[in-house]
Amino acid sequence: MGGDLAGADLALDVLRETGETDETFFATATALTQGIKPKNEPNFASALHVVMWARAGYATSPSWGHNAQLAAIVFARKEGAAPAARFEAFGVAARLGQISANDWLTAALREPFKADQKDDPEEAAQKLSVAAGDAVHLQAIRARTLPAAKASAIVALLNRGQARNEFPFTAKTLAADAQALAPLPETAWAAPALARILIYNKNVDRAEQWLKALSAGSPSDQPVINQIQLYGWLRDPTPARAQRVQGALDWLADTAAKPGPNRALANRRLTHEGPVLAALEVTLPPAASWARDADSPGIALDTDHGAIQQAMEMAAGRGASGEVILNAAILLQGQGAAAARSQVTATVIRALRAVNLKHEAKALALEALLGAADRPGG
Repeated sequence: MGGDLAGADLALDVLRETGETDETFFATATALTQGIKPKNEPNFASALHVVMWARAGYATSPSWGHNAQLAAIVFARKEGAAPAARFEAFGVAARLGQISANDWLTAALREPFKADQKDDPEEAAQKLSVAAGDAVHLQAIRARTLPAAKASAIVALLNRGQARNEFPFTAKTLAADAQALAPLPETAWAAPALARILIYNKNVDRAEQWLKALSAGSPSDQPVINQIQLYGWLRDPTPARAQRVQGALDWLADTAAKPGPNRALANRRLTHEGPVLAALEVTLPPAASWARDADSPGIALDTDHGAIQQAMEMAAGRGASGEVILNAAILLQGQGAAAARSQVTATVIRALRAVNLKHEAKALALEALLGAADRPGG
């Protein structure tokens, strides 16, 4: 963060004035910006706290028993613990990004479940912990032999993760299963969910193969085709995809403007996606120009973060990348780009781009677009 730390101090002062009461955040931020270590280790309450503390150059002790999430990171790595408790801790640590999705998948596939639990994972999950519920869904996917049944199981787990606002983690977990499922007429209904998983995992070529199972003349398939064309181009903008993307944008704008079966969906998508696309400097068609200023509801923030947003925009104008990152973390903590208001996400994207963090801005945009709940077929 270098020379941006003075500006970050100002951002912290503004945050205090908004009524924010996260004293652990202030303690870790002060350690990071001023090099002043508190007399006692802060009461860590999120992964963000630990990352900031470590970024300041301070070691963390394993005595986090007062905090279930962070204690889980330590506990998950301890041998000799009760298997069920250790696995649940392992799941928490994985969802916090402290354990890779592949390591989590390996552990989940080793968990012991009965045949009837894998036959009906949704019923079984009601009596299990979050981690065990996800694990039985994963094993149900692997136990299915018919493509349609396997697709249904994949969509069920994606919806389960998305309901917890955990699309990125769930998509990484499902990458191999989505890759292995061939596009067939009986699985075409699952194309929206499978394509989003594949595109998020940078497998756009595989996602585009699902276009063969879809019909451009079908009203139910048209939104899916549009989704693959638009999101695939954003993920990997090849010349061939660039030639198709204007048609995808025009379809979205025209469909939102005219009566038809997909009008409501197109309007909801533009409300959420328009500000994000505009922040990436994607030119929206004239009929969809209103979407630049649209704003999806998103998850309500605990406090009014308008001042933080303004501070971030000012920092971006000064080229203060560290301050931009700090304010972006404040704005999105606890909700992520997919669940945040679209204008908040767009503001963060513009700020990141302004300080030449274009890769991070694009990744945030893709999370917002691919992870939003309002998608056809999952």
